Amino acid sequence: MRVTGTAGRPRHRAAGSTTSSTGCPGTAIEHACLADPSAYALMAEYGTFLVPTQYVQTYFLARLDDESLQEEQPPKMRHAYRRYARDLREGLRRPAGTDVRIAFGTDAGMFPYAHGR
Repeated sequence: MRVTGTAGRPRHRAAGSTTSSTGCPGTAIEHACLADPSAYALMAEYGTFLVPTQYVQTYFLARLDDESLQEEQPPKMRHAYRRYARDLREGLRRPAGTDVRIAFGTDAGMFPYAHGR
């Protein structure tokens, strides 16, 4: 995890899906793909924004059987997507049923996007 900010005032924290990260002085948590309801409750309580990566998750989950794409990814990543596919799919919908505030972010560059031009 990293904390960034100016003048000693953290404004942003990038994290995965840990509930302990909501106790930070930062105001946003990125990804949280596997966060559970208790993590979202803490985020709502602290006023922490969620910056989800919906498209990236959707993109890779929809292509689990695309061998040409899978061959381009590191084995660890391929294994993780296959192992956690069900939990990741559930995690895509989970934030909508919470009181957590959602902000926009992008992981452009993690997937082909030229086709949208």
